[in-house]
Amino acid sequence: MNLKVCMCVVAVLSFCVPARGAIWYVDVSNTSGTENGLTWETAFTTIQPAIDAADSDGGGEVWVAEGTYDENRPASSTGALILKGGVDLYGGFNASEAAITERNWKSNPTLIDGAVARGGQKAYHVVIGDSDVILDGFVILNGKANGTYPNLESLGGGIYLDSASKPVAELPFTVINCSITQNEAFMGGAVYINTNSVMNASNCAFISNVTGNNGGAIYNFEGTLKLDKCMVASNQAYYGGGIYAARTPMTQLTNCVFADNDCSLVGGGICIDQSTSLCTVANCTFWGNSASDGGAVCGNNSATVSVVNSIAWNNTGTYEITGINVSVDYCDIEDRAPSGHNIQADPLFIGADLNDFRLQGSSPCLDAGTQDGAPEDDFRGVERPQILGVDMGAYEMCVETLASRCGAVNSDANTKEARGDAVVFAILLSFCWIGTHTRKRKV
Repeated sequence: MNLKVCMCVVAVLSFCVPARGAIWYVDVSNTSGTENGLTWETAFTTIQPAIDAADSDGGGEVWVAEGTYDENRPASSTGALILKGGVDLYGGFNASEAAITERNWKSNPTLIDGAVARGGQKAYHVVIGDSDVILDGFVILNGKANGTYPNLESLGGGIYLDSASKPVAELPFTVINCSITQNEAFMGGAVYINTNSVMNASNCAFISNVTGNNGGAIYNFEGTLKLDKCMVASNQAYYGGGIYAARTPMTQLTNCVFADNDCSLVGGGICIDQSTSLCTVANCTFWGNSASDGGAVCGNNSATVSVVNSIAWNNTGTYEITGINVSVDYCDIEDRAPSGHNIQADPLFIGADLNDFRLQGSSPCLDAGTQDGAPEDDFRGVERPQILGVDMGAYEMCVETLASRCGAVNSDANTKEARGDAVVFAILLSFCWIGTHTRKRKV
């Protein structure tokens, strides 16, 4: 479970919207002696003053240049960077851009580090989120929410979100192109979503986070969570190695990969708990997760879970998928006999041991899914369907990747580009995860 983390981040899909207010600039390398945030030359050297300036100005954008932002953050007793509704944050600049479309954070890693943010100690939360905010292009790491439960200092080591009381609570907190890694908490190692809060995340990686209780990566308590094109890997918990959700009106997981997550009890990949909880899983891949039961998915205490077009293989537990109100259709499940539209056959990943979950040309999962309710594209943004029908799992295999319909894989198929440089595999490569992490294989 230990990952050697490289402090470099490669870009995934850039996301841009028209600026909704003034732009405020941050550059940790600014040595001009003037800090008013109005230009790159006079940029703030820390992020919080820029957020506060934009908020006082009625909203806007904060552009953050590459670098590590690990300053002490006295604005919050938790050591957190405090986001504010109506103010969007974008990382990955080189401090010369005049338009957000010029941003290339493949070469401009921007880290929000909580290692010493609380008076020399780790932040309880690295970031406190808010509704009506976009957080795009950051690595969020080294939070440690080890306070006394149920105090908020015990929840969400990377991000804590509680926006239910805000006047725009129905507007989501949107996280794009971020990696949340190496955080700890009593609940929600990377992220804790509190009652009635809404979080949407796309093209993100939640890797190597730990909790002593529930939700190694994410704990969703009575909130709404939507993940699309995300990697959830190598997280640890008691319940829900990757994600734990309780009394949630909706947890929606699409085009996601859950790999090598561990929990002591149920739900190695995800655990959806309580009869009032709803969860949909579409075109996801579960591999190498472990639990006492529900190695991939657990619908606990009569939670309602729908799993479609997904693959659960090489997960450890009494059953790969378990729960009395869990429905499975158009799926490939290792320990479940074929029935209806479900199959039980080796999905033939190109290289699961190297964290490559694309399908080989002879995979039984090609064209085996349903287009009804399927996402329009896959983990990399490749359009679905590509050939005769929608593929099972997070990857839709395009014609160019296959040497033949049932033949060998092209010689370039194991390259970063073939896997999708534009999505989270690039983040994972930067964290020395793909191709180097020792995989667990069920025996």
